[in-house]
Amino acid sequence: MYRLTTRHVWAAVASAAAVLGVVLVAVAAPPTKASSAPTPRASATPPLRVLIRGGSTTLVTDPAQSEVLFLGGAAPLALAPAGLQLTDDAFRFSFPIGNGNLNPVSLHGTIGHRGGFEFWGRETMSAWTELSFTKLRVTLDATSVVNAVFNGNQGRHRIMSLDLTHKHVVTFNKGGHAWMRISHIGATMSDWLVDQLTAAFGGYHPATHKLGTITIAARLS
Repeated sequence: MYRLTTRHVWAAVASAAAVLGVVLVAVAAPPTKASSAPTPRASATPPLRVLIRGGSTTLVTDPAQSEVLFLGGAAPLALAPAGLQLTDDAFRFSFPIGNGNLNPVSLHGTIGHRGGFEFWGRETMSAWTELSFTKLRVTLDATSVVNAVFNGNQGRHRIMSLDLTHKHVVTFNKGGHAWMRISHIGATMSDWLVDQLTAAFGGYHPATHKLGTITIAARLS
């Protein structure tokens, strides 16, 4: 019986190569000398950020946190031009975007807002406690946060930490403009914010710092 061997295979290949004018190179041949061209350097150009032309950021509070805040005596209000809608179990704040920039690829950026929010609570029949938070600024990077100016002139403080682990990003066109929506952003109250609320409203005792979810809808053109 005719047996196909490695020697026969190579002989057939060599014969075909001779007919076609192909030069065979042995498998064990030494590699060619590597090119001496220098390795290109990483670009020093900073990541592209585009200006945000408008839009809004919404915060929908966690139902459990909403109940604790309300029962603890902290009534929420929006500071114009921000808006507030009350649902059966949550507060829905909407903050107009005033300025900012965003990298559409990395999602890093800084977003400033107009308006703000505040909490009111009664101390006595004639005295009220008020905590206000204005000029909200969202910073998106390795450690995403929200900070705000406290009570008008008491400095800027971090009030939330943001978690983009489960973010959902959608780009779309609306009214001839390019938009990007980043939703499912988790918002957690900072220790500083919880301390302010606890000190101001004696009945507020949160079991968790979870505040709710944030959606950013930014117009990029």
